[in-house]
Amino acid sequence: MVEKIEELLHQYPNIQELKTPFYDKSELDESESLNDVEVKRFKSLLGSISYIAYNGRPDITFITAKISRKAHVPTKKSWLSLLQIVKYLKFERDLSLTFEINASGLDLITCSDASFATPPDLVCTSGMCIYAGGKLVHWKSNKQKLISKSTFTAELYSCISAVEYTVYVKKFLELFISRINKPVLCIDNGPLYKSLQKDFGYTSKAKATAINFLYLKK
Repeated sequence: MVEKIEELLHQYPNIQELKTPFYDKSELDESESLNDVEVKRFKSLLGSISYIAYNGRPDITFITAKISRKAHVPTKKSWLSLLQIVKYLKFERDLSLTFEINASGLDLITCSDASFATPPDLVCTSGMCIYAGGKLVHWKSNKQKLISKSTFTAELYSCISAVEYTVYVKKFLELFISRINKPVLCIDNGPLYKSLQKDFGYTSKAKATAINFLYLKK
């Protein structure tokens, strides 16, 4: 990934270094749009930064995603925000994740949680964090597409999503690391945890989600 960053920085040889990727100039007019040439340059730079962000630099994924939301109507502030990331990458061009592997292998821990009927639309929200060797390598928060009528069900849907991502992360890490311990799933919903411990994996309250329980128990 350092090579990709160097290629990007080569296009901006005189740009200065900055210690933060966040650009906050509230006095700038958000409605000040870019011309066609500037839009093309903006999208090219956004593509390069997005590739770097999602393939090895999680420290810039949040701000990159935030800028991407307005990529269809980029403004001068959007462009300056991208340049801020370039300046930060020049300051932290060699930043990387270092995994600590103990004698038994790499620890993989996933934390899952959910909020029930979040106002104002009352749609539940799932959240997850995945740690490899004590390092945060993936995180996600999104509104659930399925309707949950209880905290129990909301937590279950969140767990399903978290486990699916954990399987993906584990398979990806296995390309580089031979010893990965059995992943650990952390949840804070007592009824869900107790249900997963039972032989049948689900209670009468959640029979409609039996197949999801079977997936989690595997």
